[in-house]
Amino acid sequence: MAVVKMNKIAILGLEKERTRLMESLMEMGVVQISESTVDEESPGITIPQNHSELARLDHMLSELSASLEVLRRYVPVKKPLFSVRRVISRKVFESVLGSSQTIMETAREINSCEGHIAAINSEDNRQHTLLTSLDMWMDLDVPLNISSTRTTAIVMGTLPQSVDLNELVKALDDEVGAASLVCSGSDRDHHYILLIVHKTREQEGLALLKDRGFSRMDFKDMDGTPRQNRERILKAREELFRQREEYINRIRQLSEGRDEIETLYDALLMERERAEAFGKLLTTRSVFLLKGWLPAEFSDKLKNWLEENFLCSVQITEPDPDEETPVLIQNGSVTESIKPVIDMYGVPSSREIDPSGTTMFFFIFFFGMIVADAGYG
Repeated sequence: MAVVKMNKIAILGLEKERTRLMESLMEMGVVQISESTVDEESPGITIPQNHSELARLDHMLSELSASLEVLRRYVPVKKPLFSVRRVISRKVFESVLGSSQTIMETAREINSCEGHIAAINSEDNRQHTLLTSLDMWMDLDVPLNISSTRTTAIVMGTLPQSVDLNELVKALDDEVGAASLVCSGSDRDHHYILLIVHKTREQEGLALLKDRGFSRMDFKDMDGTPRQNRERILKAREELFRQREEYINRIRQLSEGRDEIETLYDALLMERERAEAFGKLLTTRSVFLLKGWLPAEFSDKLKNWLEENFLCSVQITEPDPDEETPVLIQNGSVTESIKPVIDMYGVPSSREIDPSGTTMFFFIFFFGMIVADAGYG
């Protein structure tokens, strides 16, 4: 149980071997590549710019991640209590890479289905709101979109519940005359009314209503009576429900490719790491320079293997006494279980001791006290 000692590594290799060498290092998983800087006074030495490649990979990863989230929502998979990582063969992995275009099309279709479902849900909410707005007008047997006849104006709207409708009818008779007020219904907050008034007295009638808090309602997009519109909305919602089920069933069918989508997502993550690492190198037309860190125990083995398999120069040095290095904690299988707690509070620096053993002892001790106290109480 300790913080692993790290060494610095610098590799000077041929540009034509760069891709193969980088892939080998990533497969080994023992080197952390450091950022490189270049002086303006160093002509011919550059840091590769691959922003477009990173953007392309990020876009593909975003599409795959979104499709996996859709599958988790509509086709959840029950995981065991102690889940383990799925192991695949190299042949399966290469097969997934070869079918990446087909898998991406599947992911895009899943995302498209989710987009259609979101649009359907939005329209269904709109229809539900319209249906709710008709509840208090069901007893009204006039077209909702009618606003006038040859001689009268027709206005629909609401009045506060506190308004005395009998007093309002009397005021309309006294001050307007040629007007009729119909109450279609009332709830806790409002009266729902229909005013029919002669066109020559329309302004006086509206002024009388507005003085009492009248709020006009517009149903110009609804053709027919409230009951006719209610039937039309219910049929529209049934059709929306049918369409939503079709898209959900299609997502269930496409979920058969979940494993391939997950595998391609992991593969693209590794590809992105390679592309990101490429942007940390120093390059010329024919050679590249890679700097990084690796565990000291692998230093000699890696140096010998690289020089045997590539035409390159490898230099490994120890860090300065006061130099900060990347932190790698090496623990046994038992102590490894406390790693999430350590990561939550922050790993120690390279010059500090590994707190895993001490943390595990006291964590178990205090957890046992808490459980015992809870059981006793």
